[in-house]
Amino acid sequence: MIVLKLPRNKRIRAFAFVFLFLLALVLRAAGPQTWLAVSSTLKPLDRVRTTERQVAITIDITWGESVPAKVLEALKDTGIDASLFFSGPWCETYPEMLATAAKEGYEIGNLGYRYVQMTRLDQSEIASEIASTHEIISQITGTAPKLFRPPAGAYNDAVISAALDNGYVTVTYSLDASRWLRQGAEGMAKQIAKRVRPGDIIVFAGSDGCPETPDAIRHLVPLLRNKGFEPVAVGDLLKLNTD
Repeated sequence: MIVLKLPRNKRIRAFAFVFLFLLALVLRAAGPQTWLAVSSTLKPLDRVRTTERQVAITIDITWGESVPAKVLEALKDTGIDASLFFSGPWCETYPEMLATAAKEGYEIGNLGYRYVQMTRLDQSEIASEIASTHEIISQITGTAPKLFRPPAGAYNDAVISAALDNGYVTVTYSLDASRWLRQGAEGMAKQIAKRVRPGDIIVFAGSDGCPETPDAIRHLVPLLRNKGFEPVAVGDLLKLNTD
């Protein structure tokens, strides 16, 4: 076997070339959706540009009954407005809880029908996901939702275009509470309060797999208010947008 001894600078360039080549193969294997997500020209609403000290607390709910019920209790106990995003199957399984959330004045959002990565679907499939849950929520609550959140916040131009075609604003988030899930309810609240800015959109997972969320909301609200922030619904936050 012949071993070539290259100067150090040439070894570095060779290593860089091999690394970039392998990275390109991985991205190519991941499919065109990966490239589209990276190069998306349409952007969702992840936060509102404002100097007002208001933020939105949002909760995504896709399965289970116990934690969603406790989330509603926590919101009622803290006396805040919030935006709740639901998947289609959850709405069909727990229509009474959805109706209660709407009746109590919380803003209801559309999370699509299946909890799937929508950047892997074509635009017509995405539109069908949105329309299916739109119909379910509208029938149960008597109100047509206007806010759409793609599962896990994953988006590309097709996702946002499908939402626009269905009359929706696509909403993601600027602070994700699940980043600090291992720190427990109080730790999650402290981490968010430490980073919060005017116009932030905060997301919590409100399904049965996240029992920390109700207490995290209870811890977070006084921390926000101590810093002069007031939680509002996304729709109200949008009215402050200076962009």
